[in-house]
Amino acid sequence: MNNNDIKTVREMVNILLGKRLFPPTRAANMICIHFDDDKAHRYAVHIQCAFRFTLGGKIIVGYEDLFQPNSEIGSREDFSWENFSWDVQGNNQFDEQNRKFFCEESLKDVAVKKVNVNRLGDLNIAFSNGLALEIFNNSCENEENWRFFELGNIDSHLVISGTMIENEDE
Repeated sequence: MNNNDIKTVREMVNILLGKRLFPPTRAANMICIHFDDDKAHRYAVHIQCAFRFTLGGKIIVGYEDLFQPNSEIGSREDFSWENFSWDVQGNNQFDEQNRKFFCEESLKDVAVKKVNVNRLGDLNIAFSNGLALEIFNNSCENEENWRFFELGNIDSHLVISGTMIENEDE
């Protein structure tokens, strides 16, 4: 990304400062993270690349957890990778960790404290409770890695791929 691209992305995502974090959700391998403005889900980041949530120097949950069985399924004597359906809600480690760590009550006062985007298109969000979200733009192809947008505004999408930034309101 050139300096103008970085500036554009930073200006757009900085709107998240002070916004409240809601528990992540997913659709297959796309992670959906919503932020609010006055108690309504207003902004979203959709992730389709490597990411991780960290707290206190430990990884809470990350992209590869989508493809690992939850503790119950993984501990079964008859567990088989061939029969493991990672995409079924609740079956994987991401879903298990997500349920344990992220809930409405535990996040009720958690807000975005700092946002940063680097030259590679990585997005880092620091939260008021010490939690951090790190999104890694990990492809050299023109495939979508993550996007940021205002919910309900189809013209507001900022799409980051390995080779470009697409601001869909232009």
